[in-house]
Amino acid sequence: PEITTEPIAQYGILRGSGANLGPITSLTTTTFRDEGLTTDEVSFCYRIDATDECGNPNRNGAVACSMLLTGSISRDNTVRLEWNDYTGWQNGVRNYVIEKSYVTGPAAGTTTTVSELEEVDNNASEQVIRYRVRAVPNDNTLAEAFSNEITLIKPNNIYYPNAFTPNNNS
Repeated sequence: PEITTEPIAQYGILRGSGANLGPITSLTTTTFRDEGLTTDEVSFCYRIDATDECGNPNRNGAVACSMLLTGSISRDNTVRLEWNDYTGWQNGVRNYVIEKSYVTGPAAGTTTTVSELEEVDNNASEQVIRYRVRAVPNDNTLAEAFSNEITLIKPNNIYYPNAFTPNNNS
C-alpha cells in the first residue's frame, strides 16, 4: 500500500514533568515560545501532537525534557554538579560538555558521559563561578541542547594567626 501524508492542520503542545503531560496550547503555526517558566527550578517535558486536514490525530510525538542543573560548593572549594539526562533525541546523547566561566571570562570545560561532576576549583583569584551543561547529540544533524545556568560563590576562607611572637621566633 502507498503511504500518504496529509498536511498538518493543527499542532497540540503538551507540557509537564516526566510522563505527566497535559495540553497547554493548540496552534496552526510551527512556532511556539513558552515564556515565564522557572527553568532554574524544574525540568520541563514537551510533546507535540499533530492533526491533519482530515482530522486524523497523531499522538505519537517524541517526549523531550530539558536539563535541570543544580550544584553546590563546599568550604574546600569542591564543586558538585548534577543534572538530569537530556531526553528527546532518537539516537541519544553522545556526551555532555560542562561550560565553566568566571566574571573575567570562560574557563576550561569538561566533557563527560554521566550526569554529574565533582571538581575542586583552586583558582584563588576568582570568587564567582558560572556553570552550564551542553548536551551533544549522537546525530550531528541536530542542534545541541543547553541546561539552565547556575552561579556558585566560593565561601570566604579567611585565616588569621591566633598568636605571634614579636621577634618572629617560634
